Amino acid sequence: PDGNLPISEKEGYAFMGWYTDADCTVEYSFTTLVKSDTTLYAKWLAIHTFEAEYVDMTGMVGVGWSSSVEGVGLIDVDNMNGGASGGYYVGYMYVTGNKLTFHITSDSDVSGCVLVLRLTGEGEDFTLTDDEMPITVNGNKVEYDTLEFTGVLNPTDGERRPFSNFVINENITLEEGDNEIVIEIANSKSLGGTMGATAPMFDCMYIYSNADLEWTEGYCHEENLDAFK
Repeated sequence: PDGNLPISEKEGYAFMGWYTDADCTVEYSFTTLVKSDTTLYAKWLAIHTFEAEYVDMTGMVGVGWSSSVEGVGLIDVDNMNGGASGGYYVGYMYVTGNKLTFHITSDSDVSGCVLVLRLTGEGEDFTLTDDEMPITVNGNKVEYDTLEFTGVLNPTDGERRPFSNFVINENITLEEGDNEIVIEIANSKSLGGTMGATAPMFDCMYIYSNADLEWTEGYCHEENLDAFK
């Protein structure tokens, strides 16, 4: 077998692989010679969604091709069928030093969490390294492979590259209680016009974990979305 065993989907959960023990601590190697009946266990992690448009953007300034916005003005409606969850996303992040900060509460210390960002871009194809867009969890830098944005479309044509999921790191540790996850734009690669930095457009952040995660910021700015309806 090559690891592609049939498995049904489990709504709200991400499949993480096959394991030899019920606690899913020892991953099964499909290069192992099977000499007898073998029981494998599927590992699932709950998918927790944190919408970028609910982050506190008080005091933040963003820019576009020829304009600037402040605060909740960075929130935009997905009117180009980009597939943004909830129908909104955060753009205009083309300013060195701009940050999205998520404060998340966990009911326990937990490791092996998976951090995923749902992103897209505009203008032209580009890449971002973990130095150009550093991500920290409780002050600790998260290492990740270079993000490659291909198939980027010109928004003036009325189309946009659809949002897609980028797996950032599969071994994130969260602490019991409050956790701070910060995504920062730390480059000066201009995309043209008034845009002094290269940045993606942010739909949401996913964390795969079976800890109970809560997000106190997730509701306090919901009234701001009324302006876009």
